[in-house]
Amino acid sequence: MNKNKRKYLILLCSIICMLVVNSRGLYVHAIGLGAPLNETDSEGDQISPDNNKDKADTTEPTTEQAKEPDKEPSTEPVKDPESVSAVEFNIDNENLYPGMSKTYSEGYMPECSEGKASIVIPVTATGDIKDNKISTAVQLGDTAGSPFVYKNYRKDVTLKDWNINNSNKKNKAYLVQYDLSLNNDRINGTYPVDVKVAGYDSKGNKVEDTYTLYVVITDGKEPDTGSSDDVPADEPTTEITFAPKVLVKEYKTESTGENKLKVNITIYNSSKSENVRNLTVSVSDTVEGLQLESPSDTVFVDKLNVGDTYVVTYEYSYSKKLASGQYNLALAMDYADDKGTAFTSAGNAKISIEQPLDVTFDPVNFPAEVEVGDKVTVNLNAINLGNTPVYNVRAILEADGVEPAGTLFIGAIEAGAVGNGSVDVSIGGLSTGNLYGYTSGTITCCYEDTNGTEYTYEMEFETNIMSPFTQTTTTAEKPADTSQWWIIMVIIIGIFLVLGGIIIGKCVINKKVAEIENREDSYEKISEENKTE
Repeated sequence: MNKNKRKYLILLCSIICMLVVNSRGLYVHAIGLGAPLNETDSEGDQISPDNNKDKADTTEPTTEQAKEPDKEPSTEPVKDPESVSAVEFNIDNENLYPGMSKTYSEGYMPECSEGKASIVIPVTATGDIKDNKISTAVQLGDTAGSPFVYKNYRKDVTLKDWNINNSNKKNKAYLVQYDLSLNNDRINGTYPVDVKVAGYDSKGNKVEDTYTLYVVITDGKEPDTGSSDDVPADEPTTEITFAPKVLVKEYKTESTGENKLKVNITIYNSSKSENVRNLTVSVSDTVEGLQLESPSDTVFVDKLNVGDTYVVTYEYSYSKKLASGQYNLALAMDYADDKGTAFTSAGNAKISIEQPLDVTFDPVNFPAEVEVGDKVTVNLNAINLGNTPVYNVRAILEADGVEPAGTLFIGAIEAGAVGNGSVDVSIGGLSTGNLYGYTSGTITCCYEDTNGTEYTYEMEFETNIMSPFTQTTTTAEKPADTSQWWIIMVIIIGIFLVLGGIIIGKCVINKKVAEIENREDSYEKISEENKTE
């Protein structure tokens, strides 16, 4: 009996255990965990559903769970790095253009009047610009405290000839002009304005530069310095100070000898309240053929007071192979204010290189003999033996009886290159004396450097203008040997005299013959009468 009870008790316990295991297994499966119920954790405790849930949250995801959806391939084309153009924009700082009271080398500043600030920038290029046109835009910066009326200031500027230095002399430039409207609540002070210029060279490479000008407002309101009455007594006042700005005001190049020069760079403390101390100015360049001759590339300035300027000078030598033009010098400036706070600034200056030009022209082979009505083609070759390009190479023919169809134009010739051109010439008669004979003239060759300065070279030529009706091939003698026209007149008069003498003699002879015949008739009549008697 005890054995039977024990069996039933064991069987009942087994059934209960099976029910419990099955119920807990279903629960675990329902929450997505397949761990066995008798599994234990690292501390030997049995893992409950809640424990398994916590551990499931900390397990690493499977490969399928971690895999992110594939990104669509980019359809954007891969752009090649933009080619660097050899052409540069420069400001013509030597000449005075319309709308300017000073040149840039003399310290040009935009003028303010009648509620407008007028900006003039004469931009030149060291090479050809596509369509001779550049795009320009004005960037006025932050609107807070700005004196300007904000608009979209953009326009295209074309290359034109402009009168310079209040004279009739002209120079080619992209003259960028803007009138910036000023608001009525403007505050006196100095405000920077950035003008961006951009274009494309003949190879399609982009050429761009940005120029910063400073507009000084003096007809506005005075800055509000604030009052202690406006500040609550329980709040501390904070003094706002602005960092001093050291700027490049102007620069100028001077020749000091053969292939030697110095550049004078004027720096300016633009701050209205802060002095500059311990200023160091360092210069750098990447121009091949330009060599710094100064003992150091860094100049130290102990102090630069408010509004003061200082001239930094660097000496250079340059190779004869370096092309004429303006080259960029990068300036790095480190300084501190009166409180010892350190600041940095950067600027740029231009150094002007002028190499002598060396252009030769082949002699023109003008025909030695021509006839009135002929058309002759004149060819001219020009060789640039220098290291600098020349521009607008052309020639003008002038001679009595020679009428060219226009100017013989060659154009630009690069360093070490040859250029050629031609023009058709019509042959007419001489304007003085005979229509035919010898005439001489000149061929004036002209070319320009990068600054537009013109150079000339003259050649002479001679030709013999002949009649189109001349049958003989004998060359006409020069006018000096054919001036005895009176000989021809004497011959003609002699011919007329001989002819007249012949005619008169013939008439006399005829008259004598007639008289003799009349006498013979009379004698015959008398004889007949005598016979009749």
